[in-house]
Amino acid sequence: MGVLRVTLFGGLALSWDGVPTGLLTSATARSLLAYLIAYRQRSHTRDFLAGTFWPDLPEVVARRRLSQALWHIHRSLQPLSVLLSQGDSLQVDLQFPLWIDSEEFTSACSQPGNSGPEALSRLENCIELYTGEFMAGYYDDWVLQERERLRNQYL
Repeated sequence: MGVLRVTLFGGLALSWDGVPTGLLTSATARSLLAYLIAYRQRSHTRDFLAGTFWPDLPEVVARRRLSQALWHIHRSLQPLSVLLSQGDSLQVDLQFPLWIDSEEFTSACSQPGNSGPEALSRLENCIELYTGEFMAGYYDDWVLQERERLRNQYL
């Protein structure tokens, strides 16, 4: 089975077994997909997502925009089925094979051991993974918080 490779440093890029997936034309849909991937360990209600991504719009309009963004995500990732919908909640399928650069970075930088060749190799790996700001060019609140956390870890 293949692996969906997700690059969040420097902006969002997706590839399935080395082949780039369809490009999402909507910046909001790209941000939503990145959010769902970055926080895939938990389930998100549609109301929460609509309020997070379209806070200034009436609820009905925000929910419609959410539906449109999800449609764009599903269309661009076909035939891959990455998202699970259970009732009013959405989540990235935890069984779906993913490799995520920011997650690899966090894992490598969090390992114990501050000296020796293994520690040096691990730190070099962290530097290689950090290829630019997290979701460069995006300025959603969630992106800015995660960008700052990862930048601090990098420094």
